[in-house]
Amino acid sequence: MAEVITGYMNGHYQSYLVLAGFFMVAQLTLSLTGRDVEPVGRFGYATVNLFVVGAVFGVAPLFFYLTAKISVDLAIAVWLATVTSAMTALAHFARRRSMDAFGETWMAFIAIVPVFCLVLLLKRPNDKSRMGNGSRVALIASSVALAVNVASVSAMVVPSAVLRDGVLPRLDLVDLSIENALRHHAEMINIVLDQRERDGEESYIVGSRVEGRDLIIEIRLPESIAEASEELLVENFGSFAREESCGDSDYQIFMKHGAAIVFEYFAYTSGGGRRELRFRNEKADCE
Repeated sequence: MAEVITGYMNGHYQSYLVLAGFFMVAQLTLSLTGRDVEPVGRFGYATVNLFVVGAVFGVAPLFFYLTAKISVDLAIAVWLATVTSAMTALAHFARRRSMDAFGETWMAFIAIVPVFCLVLLLKRPNDKSRMGNGSRVALIASSVALAVNVASVSAMVVPSAVLRDGVLPRLDLVDLSIENALRHHAEMINIVLDQRERDGEESYIVGSRVEGRDLIIEIRLPESIAEASEELLVENFGSFAREESCGDSDYQIFMKHGAAIVFEYFAYTSGGGRRELRFRNEKADCE
């Protein structure tokens, strides 16, 4: 889950899909209740939009960043609670705004659709008697909400390279705790391996673990390779370990924050013995 959340905060496509998922679930749940909704005007809906944008792009990432230093599990819970509440509020007021603009709630779903969401922000009330003297204020509020939404979307699509170079702080687990980052990365590897095993797929990688700031990848080699000379094994697998450590973007980030990537190879010989090779790479080894 932590990987999902950091992926959400670092990529605009992931962000949109995650938020759209939360919104549609909330929208479906509210629709199934069958309750009538009171219309809300552009000013009220624009105000809610501002709060939602602040919660999703400001409060949720900030709370995740702060609480993850204490506990990643707590950070996940806080993030889920914040985003769920924000998307539920948006879904509820989108239904009310749809009622105001169209006389029906079914158009509420466009609140989460890029570009089309502007219709709910700007369309005049279906019932002209509701326009009154507040139309200008409502239009101003809608324009402010529109500007904030555009700014938020623009921030989401800033290239990752720019973020990582320090123009804006990219929120990664490694920025929270390198130990937590390594632990969760190892957990993800083991989850994938367990799934492959259940699916009957074979893999040379048998597991991953963390010791201090060392991310260790365990690899079992075929028995035929175990009979090769030490020099040949070191030459081939040492080069492979270095290429993998230095070429993987995640490993580069880990090493930049003081971690080391360790490849542990082992194989059983025909005589029942066990051969082991261990290659450890740090940032300096990749320069």
